[in-house]
Amino acid sequence: MKTTITVWDLPLRLFHWLLVLAVIGAYVTGKLGGNLTDWHDRLGGFILALLVFRFIWGFVGTTHARFINFMPNFSKLTAYFNGDWQGVGHNPAGALAVIALLMTLLFLVITGLFANDDIAFEGAWFHLISKELSDKLSNWHSLAFDVLLGLVVSHLAALIFLSSR
Repeated sequence: MKTTITVWDLPLRLFHWLLVLAVIGAYVTGKLGGNLTDWHDRLGGFILALLVFRFIWGFVGTTHARFINFMPNFSKLTAYFNGDWQGVGHNPAGALAVIALLMTLLFLVITGLFANDDIAFEGAWFHLISKELSDKLSNWHSLAFDVLLGLVVSHLAALIFLSSR
């Protein structure tokens, strides 16, 4: 008889899927530009709110949502790569991927606050820094999306691989 263990609680599931939709929306509105840059900005703010929620939920949420319960360390990583790790939820490598995804999204949001597109968009904090620094952060914002895309592709590939085992 197979036992099902629910690892993600409802708030974490909502966070995950709202984040997926918001990131897709931010990407599309950022690429299309024009009048949609206002939506890109709003979606960036929504992503920031989701990240703040996840950070808080990582400390006060349910057992499997708490960072302390899936944070990898050297011994967990060693056990995992030796095939000896046993646990519920994200394996240690998956936990590193979660951290990388969250940090990349946070970096995207922060750089977006200072970014500009030289046409119609200026991030909410654009006026706090020089145009030169804003241009640099705008480039980093764009490059960070490529990093995020690589992490998402790796995440999906790992899900497909692990679900086929």
